[in-house]
Amino acid sequence: MYNHLLFLEKTKRKNFQYVLKFKLICFSSVLLLATYVFSDKAFGQYNFPVFEGPYNVTSNYFHFVNDTGNSTNVPTGNYDSFSVTVDWSNNGSGALSNQADLSIITSTGLVLIDPPTSTISWPNIKLTFSGSFSGIYDPDTDGNLILIFNQSLPNSNTNWANISITLFQTIWFYPPVSLSVSEPSITVDSASFSWDIPVMGAPIGYEYYYSTSDISPSDSATVNQNNVVTSLTTSISGLTQNTTYYWWVRALYGADTSSWASGNSFLTQSLTSVIWEEGFTDYLPFLWVGLKIIIGM
Repeated sequence: MYNHLLFLEKTKRKNFQYVLKFKLICFSSVLLLATYVFSDKAFGQYNFPVFEGPYNVTSNYFHFVNDTGNSTNVPTGNYDSFSVTVDWSNNGSGALSNQADLSIITSTGLVLIDPPTSTISWPNIKLTFSGSFSGIYDPDTDGNLILIFNQSLPNSNTNWANISITLFQTIWFYPPVSLSVSEPSITVDSASFSWDIPVMGAPIGYEYYYSTSDISPSDSATVNQNNVVTSLTTSISGLTQNTTYYWWVRALYGADTSSWASGNSFLTQSLTSVIWEEGFTDYLPFLWVGLKIIIGM
């Protein structure tokens, strides 16, 4: 049912881990990933049910955890790292715990953890293999997830049991995009801003900030509820004429916020003098008549 062709290339590192490059054939889709880096994030995780086993391992034992259609119903998410713990025994074959290794395969690549990340030796040997996926694991795009159990000692025989698999995801709080200030709206004391929804996520509102200083507000600043809106536009007033202003907007996700996104600075209009001319061709104002007599006109 699973017909995978693996091309492996090992490159040894100082920490005895290996990076394997591979090509998988017969996967149903290819995951394209665009990475956005922002300062605000949270962490979530998903735990598979424990696979009790035991699984008898001589060499490269394939354990299929999930399939392309995500039949195990891993929740929607962008998982970027993992941790696998197992109860391990060598069955008297002479294999040592530091000779055990584990590979994890998704549609984005294969990662080998060798030797185990940590080992607990009493009362039973428990191994932990932790690392990062070669690319984001998105079960909605391709749920394939396979473990390979192995040990480096030739002709050895080991048991792997009570396998616990945890997936971790970094949840980014994306900021609004396409910030703009409407030129026609700029007056001597007011202006209007607009922006678009983030590339991902569902904010409950937006906070805006403006200043005559070009220093960005702190991402950890407390939300100013007076500057919170739920629409994609806002207008401000009470500005100073002929002054350059800078402005920012961030998205609100409940108790969390995105980083600030900056809009283009703008210059308020200047107050101008109004020239008034009067030729007095017909008459002078009443009080000016006396002035005319005094000055001899």
